[in-house]
Amino acid sequence: MRIRRPENKWFLRAAQTIPYGRDRELMVMESCSRVFVYGTLQQGEELSHLWPHAPLAVEPAVVTGRLHDLGPYPALVAGADLVAGELWKLGPEHMAATLAVLDEVEDYGQEGEDDLYVRTIIECRLASARVERAFAYLFADPSALVSAPVIAPDADGLCRWKRGGEPER
Repeated sequence: MRIRRPENKWFLRAAQTIPYGRDRELMVMESCSRVFVYGTLQQGEELSHLWPHAPLAVEPAVVTGRLHDLGPYPALVAGADLVAGELWKLGPEHMAATLAVLDEVEDYGQEGEDDLYVRTIIECRLASARVERAFAYLFADPSALVSAPVIAPDADGLCRWKRGGEPER
């Protein structure tokens, strides 16, 4: 798949971190029924079996950011590269249960623990050039990534994580 960088720049919009307040969270979940994943939760990856509900659709998508290889999993932070992943569309009735499972997988909002990732809403671009808003998990402490390798864009201009640092061919 080849996705071109749009003429006008669009950036990772991670400013809206979703709080754990139940009323606000339910309101946001009802309005957003998509999740962007870029690592171990993608189809065929190690943790893909943990999704509690089957998706209505899964489409290739890109976001802007910087992707780091942490070995067994990647870390996405704000940046200007195009990062490839999957946009999972779920039934709105399944969002609460799905996000609860993914929050645990991503070490977000777990009682008594520091967050490894934070759940935010970002904009994703599909191959059709359509832009969709989706939940995504960004690495909580970008300053901790100083020594983590950055995944460079491939021949298509996209950054893709593969287990063990092997680029996707």
